[in-house]
Amino acid sequence: MCLCLTICSSLAPSPTKLALCYILDRLMHHCHLLEFDGRSYRLKEAAEALARKTQST
Repeated sequence: MCLCLTICSSLAPSPTKLALCYILDRLMHHCHLLEFDGRSYRLKEAAEALARKTQST
């Protein structure tokens, strides 16, 4: 059993959530994970929006 599935099943006691964990485990098993170095655009834009908001008040 995959570590992520073990963690997910311990956090999800209901049958529906457990089924979702199995589905996600199968999807993760058959996909390619991409990791990117550097800062994400969402974090950058959120920081800029927060800076604009604090400057305007």
